[in-house]
Amino acid sequence: MGILKDVKEVLKSLKHKSELEPSIKYCPRCGSPKLKSKINWFIVPSQVYKCPKCGYEGPIFMEKEQKEQKRNS
Repeated sequence: MGILKDVKEVLKSLKHKSELEPSIKYCPRCGSPKLKSKINWFIVPSQVYKCPKCGYEGPIFMEKEQKEQKRNS
């Protein structure tokens, strides 16, 4: 139950953001900001991210808005 509570809290904290706000995508495995994006055209087109540092390949990534980074720096 604890995991579901944590997920619920994360979902509550998410906000809708404008596509105009720049953000940086990070690898969920190693944290590298150098993700490459590619389109997978197997049956249904989907976007896949690949990390050249650790080899991660998948649709999930971490994202942080640049204005948050400036505030934290």
